[in-house]
Amino acid sequence: MGGSLLFVVVCTVLGLVLVLAAVFGSSRLWLRWVTGVVGVVVAVLPVLLVAGFLLAQPEPLEPDETLAMGVRVDDGVAHVWLGPGCEEVERLQVSLKVQGAPDTAVLELRADGPAVTVEELGLTPDSYPDGMSAVEPLPQEALDLEQHRSLGVEERRGATVLLQPALEGSAARPGELWLGEELGWMTPEDAVRGVENGDLSTICMPAPDGTYGS
Repeated sequence: MGGSLLFVVVCTVLGLVLVLAAVFGSSRLWLRWVTGVVGVVVAVLPVLLVAGFLLAQPEPLEPDETLAMGVRVDDGVAHVWLGPGCEEVERLQVSLKVQGAPDTAVLELRADGPAVTVEELGLTPDSYPDGMSAVEPLPQEALDLEQHRSLGVEERRGATVLLQPALEGSAARPGELWLGEELGWMTPEDAVRGVENGDLSTICMPAPDGTYGS
């Protein structure tokens, strides 16, 4: 930016010199006219070019919001925290990405009747949210979390966290949730406070532009 400003200043000064030379210089009219035109172009054109360049620059993007979804693993059993705001839920999809393979185990939960409120869930039938049932329960082998790389949940939007830190760190952090590499470990109370303060969003909340796209 500093180089562009210096360029504009130099061209403006040079243009003014040419204009003054045209006014007070040669007695030949055509030469004065040509010098004056060149001086105006030299003085004005760089200003227009730099102004056009600056106006064409895109506005800086707002930083991406952080979607909060927490996981902890106790005795090999995953507990998933979705946070406040998950009301009127009719469907949830949980995806478990297998280590070193393109395959994904998927658990789809649907409301048994009216839409329900969900704050947390598990992967086995006895830990599904109240009022929700699985379209098809996960096979027993899919519940071995050691074989999975990540866990994702989708409602209105979706979020995914790596499982290894939750597998390795939950025992040493009782009562805390693994919210992914960006947020790290956090208590549910702190996570809720972050949502209420507007620092965090959940997968059930609309994006800043009001949409629910994933």
